[in-house]
Amino acid sequence: ADAARQLARTHYLSGRYKIAIGFYSQSLTIRKVLFGDEHPQTAIALNCVGMANKVLGKFEEGVKFCKQAYEVKLALYGKMNSDTAVTIDNLASLYHLDGQYEKAMVSVEPIQLLYFSSKGLCVQ
Repeated sequence: ADAARQLARTHYLSGRYKIAIGFYSQSLTIRKVLFGDEHPQTAIALNCVGMANKVLGKFEEGVKFCKQAYEVKLALYGKMNSDTAVTIDNLASLYHLDGQYEKAMVSVEPIQLLYFSSKGLCVQ
C-alpha cells in the first residue's frame, strides 16, 4: 500500500495525474483490505484519490471520494479536529470548483468553528 502511494505521489508531482490516480486507487483497495473502511489510512487514501480527480477536472468524482474520507474522519475524530478540517476544506474546494457554492459554504462552517474555538472565541 505504501509503495503504491509513493508511486502515485511521484507521478502526481510529475504531472502524470492519470497514472497517479491508478496507483492511488490501488493503494485505496489495499488499505480497505488491510484496515477496513473506517480507518485513518483508508480516509487518507480516499482523500488522495479525490484530490487527484480534482486536478483532472473530475470534480464530481473527487467529491465522491473526499465525501467518503470526510465521513470516515468525522466518525473517527468528530467535527472539531484538524484532520477532519483538512478533509472538509478539500471537499469545499471541490464543491466550489464544481459550481456548488452553497455546499462549499456549508462545508467550511465546521472549519470556522474549529478556528474560532482554538482562539478562545465564542461563535453562535
